[in-house]
Amino acid sequence: MATIKVVDLIDQAHGLLHDTGVRWPKPQLLDWFNAGQREVCLERPDALVVNGTHNTAVAAKQTLAAEGLRLIEVVSDATTNKGIRITDRDTLDIHEPDWQSVTGDPEQYVYDLRDPKTFYLYPHPALARNINIIYAKSPTVVTIANYDTDVTVLEIDDIYANAILDYMLYRSYIKDSKAGNADRGMAHYNAFLQSLGKKIQIDAALHPSSGKG
Repeated sequence: MATIKVVDLIDQAHGLLHDTGVRWPKPQLLDWFNAGQREVCLERPDALVVNGTHNTAVAAKQTLAAEGLRLIEVVSDATTNKGIRITDRDTLDIHEPDWQSVTGDPEQYVYDLRDPKTFYLYPHPALARNINIIYAKSPTVVTIANYDTDVTVLEIDDIYANAILDYMLYRSYIKDSKAGNADRGMAHYNAFLQSLGKKIQIDAALHPSSGKG
């Protein structure tokens, strides 16, 4: 759950930059905050996940909503409450060559990470219906009119706040090599990546299948 305000991260960045908004204005730091959230979600698609419904097209091919970055899992048919299991396309192509034209209650789905916003249902519904899916979404761009009173919080979890701050500092320092120097900026970028990498390791260690935690 996010509780840290965006304006507080901007103030922290100004403090670390020893700047009051002269060289790095708040709207510019806000742009880099938004870029930082996007970068986190690019590196960690699980940072912003939606567990919701998808209204199916009347076809095998399904496309995520515009906000979707990539499918994580198709869970079940919201109409029948039956699970929908993943399968591979080669198996269907061999055993059911015309599978994309078969209609009925969805039982399986096909997904390829090379086409992250698209998946296929087999069979596919003859009429549109809702299915339960989990997908990663792109963060909403934060806009701020009044930096003194705004209370908008991070859209992703607070645990990513330090990584976003490092990203903001990275962008700030590489803006002007005279003031910040590129080396310092890259140090913050490496800290950003390291922070996300450490979370991957921790998540793996605590995963139920690991036998730890």
